[in-house]
Amino acid sequence: MAMIPDHDEHGLLPPGIHDATTAEIEQRFCWTPRRVMLLSGLQRLLAEWWAPQGLPAAVLVDGSFVRRKPDPDDIDAVFDLHPQAPLEQAVVFMLRCQCERADLKTKYHVDVWPRHPALPNDLAKFFQYLGDKAAAELQLDRTHPKGILRIVP
Repeated sequence: MAMIPDHDEHGLLPPGIHDATTAEIEQRFCWTPRRVMLLSGLQRLLAEWWAPQGLPAAVLVDGSFVRRKPDPDDIDAVFDLHPQAPLEQAVVFMLRCQCERADLKTKYHVDVWPRHPALPNDLAKFFQYLGDKAAAELQLDRTHPKGILRIVP
């Protein structure tokens, strides 16, 4: 079983996609009440909103939650749809993500992002770079590479 690697000197996971169960994520990333609440929100989102959709996808976890930041704002979750996902269901799911994003973030504290292989924007790659907000906080270049998590059973 692969373990979640240690954070680097900037408080980031090393570059790449790191597999982890939700139990491993809890053990590693839930050291403050805020973090426990955020992971609980993700688990409820997966059970109440995601699972009933029945689409094959990898769930990628990112944001300040996977950094060493004590009190992250939320969790970013990319639902990386499998190429064999039925296109009509995938389109409906992607529209739901757009239309329901604000409500889902309020209810579950998770910012949801859909990804389908037919789309040009590869969010799995996009989220493996720091981005503007974290770059400003850490005083690093916005393209600084970092790791993300993939939830495995």
